[in-house]
Amino acid sequence: RWPHGQMASGTRRHHVAIVTAARRAAETTRERVLDAAQAMARLILVTKVELGVDTAPSPHSTSQELR
Repeated sequence: RWPHGQMASGTRRHHVAIVTAARRAAETTRERVLDAAQAMARLILVTKVELGVDTAPSPHSTSQELR
C-alpha cells in the first residue's frame, strides 16, 4: 500500500506529537491530582477537628475541649 520507509517516518513524527501531548497532559493532571489531594486532606482535617475525633490531641483541639 505505502512505501514502507515513508510510512515509518510519518508514523514516528505522529508518535512524537502524541508523546509530547501526553507528557503535557500528564503534567497538568499531576498538578490537578496534587491540588485535589491537598484539598481532600484539608477537608478531612477540618472535619476531624469539628467532630472532635482528632486521634492525636493537638493544642487546638485541647483548647476547644477546655472551653
